[in-house]
Amino acid sequence: MLSSNNQKEQIRKQELKKQRFTIKKLTVGVASVLIGFTFMGLSASANTTETPVVSKPAIVPDSPSGVNFSDTPASSTTTTVPESSADSSTPKHPVIHMTYHYSSMVTIETPDGQTITPQHQQFAVKTNGTVPTEADVANLSFNSISLPSFEGYTPEVSTLTVGLPLATISDENGQLVLNFPKIQADYPDYFYTVTYKKNAAAPITDQAEQEFDVQFPINAGNIQINDQNAYYYKDAYQNTESSDNGRTWTPVSYEATSLSDALQGNNYTNAQTGLRNQTLPKFNGYIPFLSAVMVTGSNNDEATALLNQLTAAIKRNPYEVPAYSLTVLY
Repeated sequence: MLSSNNQKEQIRKQELKKQRFTIKKLTVGVASVLIGFTFMGLSASANTTETPVVSKPAIVPDSPSGVNFSDTPASSTTTTVPESSADSSTPKHPVIHMTYHYSSMVTIETPDGQTITPQHQQFAVKTNGTVPTEADVANLSFNSISLPSFEGYTPEVSTLTVGLPLATISDENGQLVLNFPKIQADYPDYFYTVTYKKNAAAPITDQAEQEFDVQFPINAGNIQINDQNAYYYKDAYQNTESSDNGRTWTPVSYEATSLSDALQGNNYTNAQTGLRNQTLPKFNGYIPFLSAVMVTGSNNDEATALLNQLTAAIKRNPYEVPAYSLTVLY
């Protein structure tokens, strides 16, 4: 049994005893504190008056739906952060979206010194964090570009990118067109330069002619010569061509031959009658010789030089046709 004093002391101690509850800031976060508070509440005495506690929600910075690195030249990255859940036991990983750009650029350098840059073309290909495949770019294609035409010039296309397929140039009903190759997943940039090459002059062809004129003595034997200008002749032609509009020609050469050999054969034409495939008549007591040379176009320096060369040669030996070469038609 307790004395009255002891009973009073017990009552006094009970009157002074109060339950206290506090919220402490922990490093694990407010959610952990709330859970601990719940357990503490369950262990409290039923006689204790429950005091409502209002907790402020954690302040979390606004999480953007994605971060776009748009300055990346060939690709950009978008990161999506999923919303976190306090009761989720599985960690959430961000979903990364990649954007790759395929672009074209053409520089046209014209013969008159101008530089033309048509509008660039670009496609964006989005992937889930992987590089594009051929299937991703299968339906992409750049539009063709019209090129200006310049008479006497042919456009040519080139690129500095090693391995990049070349664009092609076609003529569509008189309009020059630059056609891009099929886009490939491994090549994001399709940069080309178009230049114009001057066409080589179309070669012109002609013939160099060597002509033998054979004149006869008048009233010789039984040969009736009605005109002292009547003669026989034959021609020897060689083809030549010029690639600089007739300024120079491919060389033409004639070999030296004896006069007796030159007078043989049935390939002479009678200038008086016009009959072809004739043989020369015989003149007993006469010996043929070279008496003169004529070079057409002797008013120019080259022809004059050749004329002087051949004239000097037949004076030295009137029984041989001298050898000579031509690089200019006279």
